[in-house]
Amino acid sequence: MKRFAVGFSYIGAAYCGYQAQGNGDSVAEVLAAAIEKVANHNVKLGCAGRTDKGVHAVLQVVHFDSDANRSEYQWLRGVNANLPEDISVLWVKEVPDDFHARFSARFRSYVYVLNPGANDLFMDRYSWKVGALDIDLMQTAGAMLLGEHDFHAFQSRHCQAEHAIRRVHAVSVFRVGEMVHFEIQANAFVHHMVRKITATLVAIGEGKIQPDVMLSLLQEKNRQRVPGQAPSKGLFLKSVGYADHYGLSLKHESHLTGGRDV
Repeated sequence: MKRFAVGFSYIGAAYCGYQAQGNGDSVAEVLAAAIEKVANHNVKLGCAGRTDKGVHAVLQVVHFDSDANRSEYQWLRGVNANLPEDISVLWVKEVPDDFHARFSARFRSYVYVLNPGANDLFMDRYSWKVGALDIDLMQTAGAMLLGEHDFHAFQSRHCQAEHAIRRVHAVSVFRVGEMVHFEIQANAFVHHMVRKITATLVAIGEGKIQPDVMLSLLQEKNRQRVPGQAPSKGLFLKSVGYADHYGLSLKHESHLTGGRDV
């Protein structure tokens, strides 16, 4: 039995999220079915991060075990041949038995695409239309997220995590043409954390609240003070990082993410 890691992209608009719901309407179920057609047996997928309904992935990572006699190239071509157009496998790599897509991950990074007034028919479905933004204020507030904090205020009340303590490695707010991108990298995230942080940064960028509100939210852990939640359509899982010895490609460039590293 061999273990394989799979890096893939998807547009999340048509799915109930990554997590299997038992109705065949999840990314996990569609991907597993495609892998099983090549493997000729059932597979169980381990996933780096469960994205919500409507959230996209530039690079998501899963692993599975198989005793099928297939090369990495045969897995890649075969699985893609059985996938719909909104899911695409980028690479398949044989990995050691100790590799786990979730527990071996050292970081995850997300990008949120904001549209402060651009008239872009194509990007409207992948971004959140907002008012004019002061990205300097947003960057000031975003810097307050760096380091280890309790993100209880930005955690969904339905989140099943034991605690909301996470370590943020990097935060950036920058322009890509007429769009504004918010990128964040952390060891892990709690449910709805990025979307709630994004809504807070937008409120700051639009001048509705002051940047120091971000620090207050972290300290007070009061969910009621968070100014909403950004819609799912502008959020992308950008990349997942692993130790070098696994030999995985940790990123996939896309014009949607501006081709930058967080």
